[in-house]
Amino acid sequence: MNNTNSCVCLTTGDHSSDFLIQLLISIIGAGVGSIIGAYFGLRFARKWDRQKRKEETQQTVINTLDAIIEEIKTIKKEYFEQKNIFLSWNSVAKNIDGISIMIRIPAYESSVNSGNFSLLKPSLQSILARLYLRLDRCIFYSNQVMNFYTTPIFASNNTAIVDREANRITNKFNEHMTALRDEIDEILPKLESGKIEDN
Repeated sequence: MNNTNSCVCLTTGDHSSDFLIQLLISIIGAGVGSIIGAYFGLRFARKWDRQKRKEETQQTVINTLDAIIEEIKTIKKEYFEQKNIFLSWNSVAKNIDGISIMIRIPAYESSVNSGNFSLLKPSLQSILARLYLRLDRCIFYSNQVMNFYTTPIFASNNTAIVDREANRITNKFNEHMTALRDEIDEILPKLESGKIEDN
């Protein structure tokens, strides 16, 4: 009887050990599985987030460039296709002949102020920056033309000085507007076709 009881106890002990080992393996396996799942889940989430940000950036670039292209097309149509914007000084009538213009560039200014302009290709930034620098000079001399009649020079009634200054600002305005027209004619087709390459 004692031998039988001893055997039964040993058998029960073996089953308990196996159960504990299997339970431990199951717990460890579940823990490792959770860790691995969390790791790959995190990697996937980060990859998806990077992809989403990349797509959003690409869309911002497209929207920014589209807005600038439309702005340049509007400038070309309004100032170079529909009317003669070049000016001349009439020394007899003491008047600047031609149409005074107000050039506005909200798309470009908005892209610079928001930081979106920096998302464009470096070569594209350089080309557009030069074009808008030319536009800035046109705006500068356009303002001088519009404000000329309120200046002390015009009020002086000194014909020689008035004529010299009037001719200077109208010639400068015409010079920069001519250059702007040529630059737009060169750059706009490339912008619309996307054929601007990085240097």
